[in-house]
Amino acid sequence: MKKLVPTLAFGCLLAAELLAAPPNAELYAKLEPCEDIKEFRCGTFSVPENPAQPGGRKIDLNLVIAPAHGGLKTDKALFNIAGGPGGSSTDEGKGFAPVIGAIRKTHDLVMVDLRGTGASNRLGCKANGSLDDDLQGFFTEFLTAEQLKVCRAELAKKADVRFYTTPLAIDDLERVRKAFGYGKIDLLGTSYGTRAAQVFMKRHPDSVRSALLMGVVSLDSYLPTTHAPASERAFDMLITACLDDEGCRKAFPNLRGEYEELWKRLDAEPATVEVKNPKTGKMEKIRF
Repeated sequence: MKKLVPTLAFGCLLAAELLAAPPNAELYAKLEPCEDIKEFRCGTFSVPENPAQPGGRKIDLNLVIAPAHGGLKTDKALFNIAGGPGGSSTDEGKGFAPVIGAIRKTHDLVMVDLRGTGASNRLGCKANGSLDDDLQGFFTEFLTAEQLKVCRAELAKKADVRFYTTPLAIDDLERVRKAFGYGKIDLLGTSYGTRAAQVFMKRHPDSVRSALLMGVVSLDSYLPTTHAPASERAFDMLITACLDDEGCRKAFPNLRGEYEELWKRLDAEPATVEVKNPKTGKMEKIRF
């Protein structure tokens, strides 16, 4: 009888795991408890880098599933797609998972780092700056032609960049959906993630139930060429709003003039400022 107790306990634990799993319980069982959040399941899902050559090089997509709170097997899932492009869907999803508790009563939260991002064979180059040894690089011209050549040569060691596109990344998510046995899914996209979600809806319309898009990026927007003018417009609107507010106007009566003077000084000579390195927390001097 003493030997039977641990066996029964293990059986109950396994049954609970299977009840909370998506329809493909066998595939779900291969995922491990995440180190940082034991309730979540972490693992990888392998896809071909070139879909036309399924026997060629593979990409191990980083995958996290936050199971539904209901405790029952469900084929309903909310797929999170991060912004960027380049953001990690698993890092972002873990952050907001606690605030979508109502959805997780019935849905699994599925987070997949798109190919080339996060821990899915990330396409990262140090050609334009690094938090480890070149913070200044982030304040210089963005990816010159020469930097692009260096970056491409560096990436060629582990990836064929022709196959790291939004449509192929979206097809990966559809493979994940099918493999785990989810039915029509709900999409959650922020910034670039809204663009990726739109591509998903165009390529796999029968696989989507609904989509929540926050900070919509249109399919005909040429990123990142819109970032600078949009930032300038936003700051100009901020100045206008301040000058239209009596309290703000009294506190900063010459805000627009000071802003324009700052630009003149920077055009004449770069400024040396201290900023905190977001990775090390240390203050570093950079030329801005």
